[in-house]
Amino acid sequence: TKPGNGLFENGRWRAVRPGEFLLGYPDEFGETVSPSRLSAFTRNGSFMVWRKLYQDVEGFHAAVGGLARMKELPVENVYGALMGRRRDGQPLIGDDRHSIPQTDEKHNGFLYADDPEGHLCPLGSHIRRANPRDGLVFGTVVVKRHLMIRRGTTYGSGADTGLIFSCFVTDIARQFEFVQRRWLNEARAFRLQENADPIAGCIPPARDGRGGRTSVRYYTQDGPKKLTIGSFVTLRGGAYFFTPGLAALRWLSRLPDSEVQRQ
Repeated sequence: TKPGNGLFENGRWRAVRPGEFLLGYPDEFGETVSPSRLSAFTRNGSFMVWRKLYQDVEGFHAAVGGLARMKELPVENVYGALMGRRRDGQPLIGDDRHSIPQTDEKHNGFLYADDPEGHLCPLGSHIRRANPRDGLVFGTVVVKRHLMIRRGTTYGSGADTGLIFSCFVTDIARQFEFVQRRWLNEARAFRLQENADPIAGCIPPARDGRGGRTSVRYYTQDGPKKLTIGSFVTLRGGAYFFTPGLAALRWLSRLPDSEVQRQ
């Protein structure tokens, strides 16, 4: 680990400052939302982003299989190049590089600074774009401005299935919207021209009206190979919510029904 990258303290992952997720506390740059913009109701609260993403699973598997045959690659290598992880969760950059303390969570303790061109984990892969860690030009300074607590869970079965995504932030524009717009939908930060993230990016339609395509450069022993694939994820809906803290919930619980309706 390179000293001073801002991710570690005393040989462990450094805890993220609570102001990135809870209103009323200092964030990663020591800034706190102005008290004049807070109230007893908003303090300790958070904003939640909720999205429903339909996934054409069969279409994706078929496309990956066809791409593997065309490029003469093992199909598992194509899955890994697009996601940045093997299907068992192991990151392509590998825990065996010992870039993190061994006490950290398995399969998540890795960095990108030693892989600037994406020879191990492609620059265009999903996990590298969703969280560049220390892999951007300015190291972790930019990344620390766009952190989120996020989780996903599957929904549905058969042909109608997909992912429910949710995250918690204190500034939706600076955190969630920036990551989706600048890192997943665009590619300038990763020197990839206009290619969108192959998993969760918004791939624009082609000029001829057909479905859009995006590409990931995957390095092999024979040199780089361009893996081009279409979009198999469709946004079905989403919303922004405010999640109050315990004090706000207690205040709401004491209001008469007529007052709650008026609020």
